[in-house]
Order: sequence, then C-alpha cells, then structure tokens
Amino acid sequence: MPFPRAWPLVALAVVLHGCGSGRPGSDTDIELLPVEKVFELSTDTDAGPLIQWISDATLLPDGRVVALDGPSQSIHFLDAAGNHLDTVERPGEGPGEFRRPTWIGNCRADSLFVWDPGQARMTVLSSDGNFARQFHLPVPEPTLLACGGDGVLAAFDGSGIPLGPPAPGTAHLLITARLMIMDASGDSLAVIPELAVGDQRILGRRGVLAVQPGALLHGLSASPQLRRFAPDGRELGSDDLPLEPVSLADSAWQAELDRFAGSTGETSGPILERIREILAAGGKPDSVPLFRDLLTDGAGGYWLVTSLGAADITTMLGRDSTGKFLRLEIGEAVEPLQVRGRRILARANDGGGVQRLILYQY
Repeated sequence: MPFPRAWPLVALAVVLHGCGSGRPGSDTDIELLPVEKVFELSTDTDAGPLIQWISDATLLPDGRVVALDGPSQSIHFLDAAGNHLDTVERPGEGPGEFRRPTWIGNCRADSLFVWDPGQARMTVLSSDGNFARQFHLPVPEPTLLACGGDGVLAAFDGSGIPLGPPAPGTAHLLITARLMIMDASGDSLAVIPELAVGDQRILGRRGVLAVQPGALLHGLSASPQLRRFAPDGRELGSDDLPLEPVSLADSAWQAELDRFAGSTGETSGPILERIREILAAGGKPDSVPLFRDLLTDGAGGYWLVTSLGAADITTMLGRDSTGKFLRLEIGEAVEPLQVRGRRILARANDGGGVQRLILYQY
C-alpha cells in the first residue's frame, strides 16, 4: 500500500514499511525453523551509536552487513558479528555523492546500488564502497524498487499513483501501474503495462515485488498466489501459497492505526488523533492481509512476512528452491529487510527516533 506515504499530513513511508499480515493455512504441515539473534545495534544516542538512522540495509555474499544512513549521507560496513569495519560519507551532488539516499541493494555480487530520490539517480559502488558509476532510471519516481543478484532491477512507475488522501469512497479501489524491468545500467529490458500496486487503505491490498535470478515475483496481499515473470516480461506461471484469510479484530485494527500515526514522529495529541481519523477514513478491512512483504533469499527461494506490524512477534512463511514451504517466528516486532544464506537482516522501530539493526540466523 504505497499511497499514504505521500499524504502531506500523514507522511508515512508505507511502501517501505509493511502494513498487513496473515496466517499459514495449516501450521502443523509446515516445518517451523528455530531462529537465533546474531547481533543487535541501536541508534540510541546514549549508547554512542555508529549509525544515526537506518534508512535501509543489505547483506553481502561474504557475510558483511551494509547499512545506509540517509540523513547523514553515509554507508556503514559491518562484519558478520556487527563490528564496525568502515564508514563512507558522501554528502553532496557530485559523482558518487548523495543528497537523500533511501534504498540500497546488493544487485550484483561485487556491487552496491544506492537509490537517491533527492537527485533521481542510481549510484553504483564497489562492495568496499568505492564509486563506480551512476545512472538515471527510466522511471523518475520508482515505487517498490527491487533487484536480484544478477543485476536485474524492477520498479513500478509511481508517476501516475495518487499523491493525496483518497477521495471519499475511493480508498478501496485497486490501482495499477506500469512495471519497468531494467538491466544493471538502467536500460529497459521490458515493460509490463499494468500490474496491481494496491489500494489506499491501511491494511488494504498491498502489492509486493521481488527479483531473483531469472525471475520476478509479484503478488497482492489479498491473494494466496504469487505470479512469476521472466526478465523479458513473459509470464512464467504462479505459486499457490498455503495461506488463508482470518478476520481482522477491532483491537488489531486500532493498534495498527496507532502504529501508523505514531510513525509520523508527531507528538501532539490532537494532531495524532486527526492523523488516525484520516487513516481510518478508508474503512476497516474485513480480514487481515495475508502478507505484508516479500523477500528473496539469493538461492532461488523467498520469504513472505505474514505478521501485523503491531504484533508482538514477527512471523514469516518461506518457500525454498525445491518448492518446500517453511516457517519461522522472531520473538519481537521487526521489519525484515533482507534474507540471504539463512540469515535475516531486520530493522526495529522502538519509538522516540530510536531504531535497531538486527541480524538473525535460522
């Protein structure tokens, strides 16, 4: 559900922060994997942090963790245990410099790709942070930007997506957009003219997009199915997911409204209440979305985040390269950012401007 993030009052990053959940249809038939925490870093200033804000983060094939700190235009390199290795600061508008970077991905084995909407360009760095090149995308406002390890990038063209609160009675309407498939230089490989991006409701239908070598995955959080596309735009088939809808309790609905309103950083009671009213205007869905995000694992499999953002735990449903479904539970509310080699990199928003970067393994 990418639309409320552009509302001037609400200012929610809904594309990057998930908003739905579901439950596997038959838990007893799906193996539950144990999960353990490898390391945790906090941005709490009292702890003398290295990272001030976790805009995004990614995992490298050699085990290193790379965190993007957008407000400080810096990139932090950590080892597999969370120890600091290096920091690259690049504020500015010159080659390899950033104004407002928001997204980072390991789109090729030896390269980091950084999207900077402040300058509408993609910067490519070596895996050590050295500047290599930069280019513009054929879509000035990419939505649900994703990449795979083979250099294929994909994004919806966000230029036609509504930018304000929905008109009365329209929040439930499904909005579609062009899906652009690009190579590692930003040149177009294919265009899928119309795919669902989502509607404008909190906990409404949300489009998800992910890229793995040789295939793109697209789904809608209300449907227990993922569609597969080739990099040339051909549809390859679909995967049926063992997920069943469950009713959305009013308490869960109110908790999600509180979470989204609180994520704006606003502290004034009357303003927070007005934000809640705007968010609630689209109406409460009858059921909980089946999932809220989709992550590929770099080995031909993928994971769906199936828990509500305001839940006490984070649940995930996975499908490995053989087609076997798996599930796992993380004992706290986090936002998984990437899965690679049985490792899960996640971000937790603890309120008051404090975040944590957490690495788990399963």
